[in-house]
Amino acid sequence: MKEKVNYKAIGKGLYKIAFSLCIIILCVITVVITGNYNKSTTTDLELENSEINVAYESVAGDANSSDKEYFTENVNPNKDKGIQNKNENEISLIYTPDFIPPVSGDVLKDFSDKIPIYSKTMDDWRIHSGIDILCPYGTEVLSCEKGTVTDVGYDMLFGNYVEVSLNDFTLRYTSLEAGITHSVGDEINKGDVIGYLSDSCISEVCDKPHLHFEMKKSGEYVNPREFIY
Repeated sequence: MKEKVNYKAIGKGLYKIAFSLCIIILCVITVVITGNYNKSTTTDLELENSEINVAYESVAGDANSSDKEYFTENVNPNKDKGIQNKNENEISLIYTPDFIPPVSGDVLKDFSDKIPIYSKTMDDWRIHSGIDILCPYGTEVLSCEKGTVTDVGYDMLFGNYVEVSLNDFTLRYTSLEAGITHSVGDEINKGDVIGYLSDSCISEVCDKPHLHFEMKKSGEYVNPREFIY
């Protein structure tokens, strides 16, 4: 007698096997998807962190550079100390002139750059761009301050002259004897002899013997008495 096949039991077994396989397949798919997601997320995070680091370094670099430029351009430790930087290894003190009179004597005629004054020699009224200091012919004319000779020559009105420049000042010594020994470019010290007084200043020859002395500051005539006497 044949045994009766239990198809119902076999069906249940196949169902269980199929169900188990589905579970396994779902697990495998979940693992794969999760792994890919984690990998993608990790890569994205690494890229974001990299971008953040690059941005931070860029901003920090710009900030440091900006600070460095600011302090380099705006901070001058010598600003209020009368010191001028020439380069990293050399500094020079800003020199303030301390003038001495070119000759000893009273002022015969004052400076007048706006109101004309009478000229005895020329018999007219004119601007007087310097001061006239009484002293005998042959008197030594001294350098009021150290400087550099920038001009030597003869003027039709004021005779033989020497110009000495220092900082933004130009000093003009006129009425000198011929045969001036200084040349353009010579360095002059305070108290050095510029020349000797003569009567070569024909525009003022009718006045008593005197030195006609002129001073410019920043290219403009100024009253020498404000700086010397």
